[in-house]
Amino acid sequence: MTPDEFLNLARRLSTAKGEAELRTAISRAYYAAFHLVHGFVNSCGVVLARDAAAHKHVAHCLQHSNDPELVAAGRMLDSLRADRNAADYRIDEQRFRDPELVQFCLGAAEEISTAVRAARQKIGNVRAAIRKHARHIMKLQVRGKD
Repeated sequence: MTPDEFLNLARRLSTAKGEAELRTAISRAYYAAFHLVHGFVNSCGVVLARDAAAHKHVAHCLQHSNDPELVAAGRMLDSLRADRNAADYRIDEQRFRDPELVQFCLGAAEEISTAVRAARQKIGNVRAAIRKHARHIMKLQVRGKD
């Protein structure tokens, strides 16, 4: 299973007419982005918890990477998570019937994916900042040496 499989499923669901499918597309788009970012932050040596805290931690690591594209991706991930939570838990909200919102969320997941894939090519430029923030500010365990 890869994050891209979640994103592909989100794309397929986004073309459906039903509200349940549209809401699920947003959820899968978020999880595609989350798992991709999680893998990237983990590759920097940051040990992430296997609980809800990891969602905030991965976004904050990007936001403190000193890379403008990753900083923006971290903010988008936070925003996409808020939409995912609302889509999953606030079934009375009618905004999730709007296919344009779903496309916006898919676009955010794709932008996050693009930023993270580009950052892998220059990981040396962001690894130290991510590790420093994780260790000193978030008090997370970090593997390996700086």
